[in-house]
Amino acid sequence: MTTPQKRIPRDETTSAAETPPAESRRLFEPRSLERRDVLVAGAIGALCAVVYTFTACRTFHVGDSPELAAAAAVFGIPHPPGYPTFTLVTGLLMKLVRGDRAFAANVVAAVYASAAVTAFWLLARRIGASRVGASVGAVALAFGATFWSQGVAIEVYGFDVLLAMLVAHAALAAAGPWRATLVTGIALGLWMGHRPLNVVYAPTMLGIAWAVGGLDRRRAIPLGAGALVALLPYVLLPLRSRTQPAIDIGDPETLDRFFTVVRGAPYVRHWTEGTFDQGVGRLERHLLALPKELGLAALLGVVGAFSWLRSDERPRRVGGRVLAWTLGANVAVCIGYHVLDIEVFFLPSTWVLALFATVGTDSALAWLDDEGKRRWLAPLAITTSVALLLVNFRENDLRRHDLARRNAEDTLEAAAPGALLLVHGDTNIHALWYLQAVEGRRPDVVVLSPGHIHPWYVEQLKRRYPAEPWPPYPGAGTDQALYTRMVRDAFAARHKVMATRSVPVEAYLSPIGGGKAYGALPHGLLMELLPFGTSLDVRSRADFTLQYFERAMKRVLPRMATLDPDTAALYLEYALALNQNGDMFSRGTRRDVADRLYRWVLDLRPDELEAVVRADVKAGFGQEIPEQRFEAHARDGLAMLAGHPPPTPAPSMSAKASVP
Repeated sequence: MTTPQKRIPRDETTSAAETPPAESRRLFEPRSLERRDVLVAGAIGALCAVVYTFTACRTFHVGDSPELAAAAAVFGIPHPPGYPTFTLVTGLLMKLVRGDRAFAANVVAAVYASAAVTAFWLLARRIGASRVGASVGAVALAFGATFWSQGVAIEVYGFDVLLAMLVAHAALAAAGPWRATLVTGIALGLWMGHRPLNVVYAPTMLGIAWAVGGLDRRRAIPLGAGALVALLPYVLLPLRSRTQPAIDIGDPETLDRFFTVVRGAPYVRHWTEGTFDQGVGRLERHLLALPKELGLAALLGVVGAFSWLRSDERPRRVGGRVLAWTLGANVAVCIGYHVLDIEVFFLPSTWVLALFATVGTDSALAWLDDEGKRRWLAPLAITTSVALLLVNFRENDLRRHDLARRNAEDTLEAAAPGALLLVHGDTNIHALWYLQAVEGRRPDVVVLSPGHIHPWYVEQLKRRYPAEPWPPYPGAGTDQALYTRMVRDAFAARHKVMATRSVPVEAYLSPIGGGKAYGALPHGLLMELLPFGTSLDVRSRADFTLQYFERAMKRVLPRMATLDPDTAALYLEYALALNQNGDMFSRGTRRDVADRLYRWVLDLRPDELEAVVRADVKAGFGQEIPEQRFEAHARDGLAMLAGHPPPTPAPSMSAKASVP
């Protein structure tokens, strides 16, 4: 007779699928968090949230900010890869904030960034850093120039870092029950789905899961299933596109257009446009900027990386290699990707270096055998990280930065009723989209972006403006400038055709076949495209121009002292418009108008602005753009009005004139 076995209660059993890996397979044991850890991390995150919200832009900023805010506000589809998870989450959180929708989006950006810092601090503790080390790295990351900028104006990169931190936390717990592996897969899928480029950095997260014993054949199915489930938000793109949202970039209703959007096809060209030397130059500039990005923590990050990679302990050595993958892969990406705003693309290597700094701080403290030295080094390291708050405050204080909105409002004010408005440049296009889609401003103005002209965009324009005389689209591959001129000729009979200052207007002036050639005359902040021989009433035009710029310059002046290149470029649009309008009226009977316009140019101090833009282009692309010398032009104009004409006098213009 066999001895009966003791019956084990069901709640004390563990299924085979939930059995944790054997200790022999676990290379690294994450540290358990204490209540005090959560409190410290929460306090640092709360501090960041206060600082970010205080310095946040009160409306939309430059670049992609207005487009992303508008897409989230209307639950639309922004630029590729469409960002469905980001747009959905941001749109829902924006509903919790009252007031300007763009400011609400910026508050959400502050939440993303501060939550990322909180998660970073906890991650540092789980991989073995002390509270001092975790604080040094977290505060340095939080108040670094680039990361801080992601918390004051809506962008996708703060959300990206937050997802990366959540994936790392999930990977550290992947050795638990199969549900933990499923969660890791979901987090990994959301992160890679948010920005497909994150596939390059995924080996780091998989390496973390492997190091804790959470990556083996048995767990491949829940890990893969979770990653696939996390990609489901992309199903929203074609479904939402079919409802014709106000922001619908790429129109991903068909399978072909869907994959064009998801894989970011329009941006593939950035991998082939530049040279290797330009890529190395971008890396050099990033390294020189590290004192503003991480302060002393950058040096401590090198110490931490060296101490882990050269450690006698295998877990640390492997951990160092796992993190170093993202560091190296990110550097390679940034060398090969040819764009001006490259600093945000360095954020993965920035947070990895900050994570190394957390253990580097501990290594530096351990190296000091004198307890007294340790006592002063710890607060010194934290103080230098906090010092970044002062160093980068002015650059990231966007409370008064509203020029993108002012410029867009002035653009719509200058547009004639029912005008066809040609627009170029991210800030100009996105700001107008925001005002029309979110605030319902000037729906009569047909905004046309020549750079977006593809079959999907033409079809979208025809659906949105069915009463307009859109010419047939010749087909895929049609020259964008040619179709723009076709639209110009079709609209010119019933509408005024205008263009923003950022548009290379010369490309749209030539005739089609035996048609009319066009000239361009300044009209407020815009250029008006008119057929040669069109009669103009210069007196009424002068009255409009003076009143228009009196209103505009009250909002624009005095200009801000600290400027990014995009904001500087917007100011230069005003300087160019003022000079060109001044030139037009300086030759006729309204010389008083010209005098006022030239003086406004000098008030803008555009030479400083031009230097910012030219330096940015040279640093990013290695190209020298022609110098405009706005102030010299305005002074020459004033001298001519005072009776001291320049060596080559300009021809006179009568009160009644025609386009030359």
